[in-house]
Amino acid sequence: EFRRVLFRSQHETLVVERGCFSKTLAPANANFTQSEVVGFVKEALSYRFDTSASPNSEYLAGDELSKRVQEQKELSQKNISQTIVVRDVKVTGEKATVQTDRLLAVGNVRSALPFTLTLSFSLTSRSQSNPYGINLTDVEEVKSASEAK
Repeated sequence: EFRRVLFRSQHETLVVERGCFSKTLAPANANFTQSEVVGFVKEALSYRFDTSASPNSEYLAGDELSKRVQEQKELSQKNISQTIVVRDVKVTGEKATVQTDRLLAVGNVRSALPFTLTLSFSLTSRSQSNPYGINLTDVEEVKSASEAK
């Protein structure tokens, strides 16, 4: 009996999707691909900055969630809405540098401003509410040399 259990535990689990047509599913790789991280960054930044997005605690760490709430409160007091458009993502380990455009709107007047960010994230387990298994822990704006003066 023990040998059968041991023998079966050494093989991959067979998963069958049932529906109109049944088929076996291949197990997903637990490693994160570059395209998954880029997809996560786009989604997480939307949750972090977009006025129209609802905050998602599965994607944003507690500090980033509170920064979002405070920032959105300040923007709404000034009757400003904001959206982020991601242009480029460069991932290095558990950090990323992101080139975005920050779209600010006051009534019918809109402005697009370049907005470079450095992100830090941590890896968590994948779940239905966070299929990427990544959590955004820190967002810092990169100031240009002319702004720093």
